[in-house]
Amino acid sequence: MPRKPCIEIPGFYHVLNRGVERRTVFEEPADYKKFETLLKEQSEALGAFDTGGPRSPITCGAWNNTTKQAKIVLLLSFDPLDPPLDPFGSSAR
Repeated sequence: MPRKPCIEIPGFYHVLNRGVERRTVFEEPADYKKFETLLKEQSEALGAFDTGGPRSPITCGAWNNTTKQAKIVLLLSFDPLDPPLDPFGSSAR
């Protein structure tokens, strides 16, 4: 049975990373730590954590991970389908 559609709130994006065939993604405590380290490094590179400075166009609002998946909530201050990020033009909408 297909999943019900999520509630869509402009500017909020729910990113889900799940293991193939719902296999375990995080097996050891070190796996969780590595995920958090990578998330922090990439978020800082993008300026995605609010540090009181200029507001980034992408903010990491929250994250959660279980043994089989990782979820991230991103807050965007732009439409990701606006040019130049939209290679297909507005016809993809």
